[in-house]
Amino acid sequence: MIKSKLKNNNGQTLPFMCLTVLALVMFWMLVVNMGVMLRDRIIVQNAADCAAQTAACYRARALNLAGLYNSILGSYIVYEGSKILPPQGAWIPFNNPYYTYQLTKNLNRMISGIIRSYGGGWAYLKANEVAKKSGADGIKSLPIPGMYSLGLKVDKVKIRFWSTAVVYGLPAPAPPFFTKRVNTWYYLKDKYGPRKNIAIAYKRPQSNFFPMGKNFFGITEIPEILAIAAARPYNAKGSMFPKKKTKWGLKVIFKWLQAVSGGWEAHLVPVGDISLIPGLPGIPAGKAIKH
Repeated sequence: MIKSKLKNNNGQTLPFMCLTVLALVMFWMLVVNMGVMLRDRIIVQNAADCAAQTAACYRARALNLAGLYNSILGSYIVYEGSKILPPQGAWIPFNNPYYTYQLTKNLNRMISGIIRSYGGGWAYLKANEVAKKSGADGIKSLPIPGMYSLGLKVDKVKIRFWSTAVVYGLPAPAPPFFTKRVNTWYYLKDKYGPRKNIAIAYKRPQSNFFPMGKNFFGITEIPEILAIAAARPYNAKGSMFPKKKTKWGLKVIFKWLQAVSGGWEAHLVPVGDISLIPGLPGIPAGKAIKH
């Protein structure tokens, strides 16, 4: 009787089946967790690319618009003058010189407004909005001065605003006039154009449903995911803006006509050495940045 019971093999495979099922479940949970992290990583990288290109796109639009207004300034300011020659040349036929002066101030206000809005917080806000729509939780603010700047500066000189006289049936600049020191046309501070803007998109740690099998793997949450991208405005036809201290308004118009056919566009560019980016060295070592 005892010998027959020892020969009974029923139930011996049950422990092996339980261990096999447990191993399969753990492997399945690991695959799901890795899939979630990989999916989020791709989403965050796409969000970073879209955010960087959005900021560069808004800066490019601003440069195109500022270039147009700049060319209008060059169309009636004939010559700025110099230390030797007297201040010459802001003249619009049959226009009161005071109105010409007001037009100059208004055009400068418009360009200045474009620089402050599109080349400042507006580009960042739109980039952050696009990153959220692309699946990230937003982009991090980096302490890089002038990262969203358009790189435009303005010359301020004395201008003589002329009245109009008719000579042999043709309009010509003539007294009375008055002289004012005003902002004229804008120029690019860097001959290569505005600097690149960098976007670091992020997705906050998840600890609600994922990761699966927290007790098995000893992982309480899926860590924060970061991705980095960079973009900058680019114009293949030229800068659209004159050089610093350009004297003749015709050169301003020529630079605009030379580059307007290409127009400023937004292009993704390499980020470069991330260790040189202010703000990045302070990120904890456990948060790897993908590029």
